[in-house]
Amino acid sequence: MDELVTAKRTQVDHGRRELRVIGKGNKIRVIDLNPFGAYDTIAKIPASLGSPWLFWHGQGEPYRNLSSRFRMLCVGLAEKVSDFRPFRFHDLRHRHAVDWLQDGRSIYDLQHRLGHTSIKTTEVYLQYLTAEQGRAVKVGTKTGTSTAR
Repeated sequence: MDELVTAKRTQVDHGRRELRVIGKGNKIRVIDLNPFGAYDTIAKIPASLGSPWLFWHGQGEPYRNLSSRFRMLCVGLAEKVSDFRPFRFHDLRHRHAVDWLQDGRSIYDLQHRLGHTSIKTTEVYLQYLTAEQGRAVKVGTKTGTSTAR
């Protein structure tokens, strides 16, 4: 979440459709924005008053306390929609990982995409796949467009 709320417009490479983020330990990670239409969504975000931030509010200010704000929005929605169950912002990351693997993409590319040092951390998401899907994603290539650089 911090990587997103601190991302600047200059970190998007429109030619390559990638986002460079600064992760833990000031490591730069390059994220391919093509999967699931992420680039198309980001490309539509308007610039605000010359704000350098990719995601902004108000007069171009960066978001602060996004986690608690997201929680308030979810709780408010749950009060209005009976079958809506609140969830954490971080759960969106988990959902992305499961969708990535269910789409048959490489677990090794996902490891780099999420910034995991160990493949064991990424393998947690295998529990949401069938045995056949799990074998397929493990066979995937260890190099791809979303690897750390």
